[in-house]
Amino acid sequence: MNVRGLTIALCLTASLAGAQKKPATHDWPIYGGTPNNNHYSPLTQINRENVKRLQVAWTYDTEESGGLQSSPIVVDGILYGLTPSEKVFALNEATGKQLWKFDSGVKGTQPDRGLTYWAASESPKNDRRIIVAVMNFVYALDAATGEPIPTFGKNGRIDLRDDLGADWLDRLELMIAIEDQVAGIEIDDVVVDQIDTVGDLMRVIESVDKGRANAVVGDGMAQR
Repeated sequence: MNVRGLTIALCLTASLAGAQKKPATHDWPIYGGTPNNNHYSPLTQINRENVKRLQVAWTYDTEESGGLQSSPIVVDGILYGLTPSEKVFALNEATGKQLWKFDSGVKGTQPDRGLTYWAASESPKNDRRIIVAVMNFVYALDAATGEPIPTFGKNGRIDLRDDLGADWLDRLELMIAIEDQVAGIEIDDVVVDQIDTVGDLMRVIESVDKGRANAVVGDGMAQR
């Protein structure tokens, strides 16, 4: 993937003189390409000998400012990805033509790198969905049209904040303050001023819930 201004090069092709066979196709349905996340494709059209002759096949312009930090997936000839403001788009993988774009109305303020594909194993077989998170919401979209699935959550989405308790906003503000390094958490006389892992995050949340932590902001200290 190559970013140049607002135009995103999403697909490359090899210009192979005398090629006789139609190139094989292969889906890339999840992040990393396979359930093993090994980034492997069995396709052989592009190899060490011809890679230097690659040419841009098509480009797609999101018409938005900001860098594109997305990990597109490809299923049944359709490429699905996310714009910098977290709008979902579907493109014809061969031509780059836009098939649909979904705007949730929720303005994304951070990189959203992934989405996933789900298909029903039983009837109805045409139930194919794109599952994507936009900020604190998770949407299920019809893979063919981009329309929200009305039976998923409430009108096609669920809110990850639901049932977190009345103090979830206090927790969120505290986490943001720690991430921005303007605050810390004192747990058992040890100040935590950086969250590097999920384990760190869970330890902070658990300590706050059990009343074992104080929030340290600047030079002052306030009981949470």
